[in-house]
Amino acid sequence: EVGTLSVASAPLTIACSDGRGGEVRSVQDQLLADAAGKMMDRWTYHKKWRKEEAWRAGQILLRMEMEEVLGAGAKVPKDIYLAVINAYAKVTQEDETASIRAAGILEHMEQRAGEDRPDLQPDRLVINTVMGAHAKHALGGAFSLFGIAASERMLDALEREYARGDETMQPTARTYSKFIDLYGESSSYTFLALGCAFCCWP
Repeated sequence: EVGTLSVASAPLTIACSDGRGGEVRSVQDQLLADAAGKMMDRWTYHKKWRKEEAWRAGQILLRMEMEEVLGAGAKVPKDIYLAVINAYAKVTQEDETASIRAAGILEHMEQRAGEDRPDLQPDRLVINTVMGAHAKHALGGAFSLFGIAASERMLDALEREYARGDETMQPTARTYSKFIDLYGESSSYTFLALGCAFCCWP
């Protein structure tokens, strides 16, 4: 529940100014790692996400990352990012911005992977989950050119990395299925938009 997610975030801010330096940092890193592990256990088995819960999960991720960047906490595991993306993917019917939030985390992971966290480079599972969020958004009746464009870029990225020899990035049947769902639900809107553009062309 939302309350459970709130409690899970409580240990994340720990003062580090008592002069014991490395000893305190070591204890803090362990506490953060333990908190992350407990949250992962809860989020992995949490099926019926609600909009408020997904938002809370995103806030916890942000807080954990701030601790890491400021040097006051352990590295945030990649699985935590995936768990939050999955949470957003499950609330697309409640939150019309959920798929955009999921895509935002993906882009953030790519950015950090190019800076100081190469282990955060999105893999096929992360990309498939974000594409799934866009597809669920479309299946819910919400048309988004952003979702189509973003999914096209993600599919291109998978195929490009696979062509370079990374077999772990090979698009799967699920990848193409999500892509087909997105296009199938959006096709009528696309043709309508193209028709309007053609009629209005000078």
